[in-house]
Amino acid sequence: MKNQGRSRFTLFIILAVSFVIFLMGCGTQDDVSFARKTIDLLIRGRYSARTMIDWPSLVVLGSSVAKEYEALPNDKEKLDYQMAFIDNFKKGFKSIKAAPKTFVHWRIFNNSSPTVTIVAADSAADKSYIFICYIKHEKGKRKLSEIRAMKINDSAKFQAYEQEQKNAAPDFSKK
Repeated sequence: MKNQGRSRFTLFIILAVSFVIFLMGCGTQDDVSFARKTIDLLIRGRYSARTMIDWPSLVVLGSSVAKEYEALPNDKEKLDYQMAFIDNFKKGFKSIKAAPKTFVHWRIFNNSSPTVTIVAADSAADKSYIFICYIKHEKGKRKLSEIRAMKINDSAKFQAYEQEQKNAAPDFSKK
């Protein structure tokens, strides 16, 4: 009887601690969910996305945001830059009447590197485009380090290419 009561108490403590950790946001999150959440926050113009981005290495659609960011002289200007980037990201999506639901079928595109996972999503509006996010793993944290868009000219060839990419070493030479 005593052991049964102790086991229930132990289970209660474990569940309570797990619940607190979950509420604090310390629970683990997979790369697909992380990418999706980060893009969702950016599209909605939420400044909380700032902490999810690797600003010193960020590349968006081939442009080095990091280069501009790193050239800023102080933390105040860097914070202003981050907020302006998020505002402009939101405005860009709003101008084309896009929303977070614009991207569907989120998935791992390539996860062969221990430091970077590449996540992809399809465009719901135009099936000939794919959206790609590079999720950097550093010091136990995830950060968005690159956003790309890719036009798909031959869907059958692209599906074969995507299958090859699942575990192929990522090609960072295009950065």
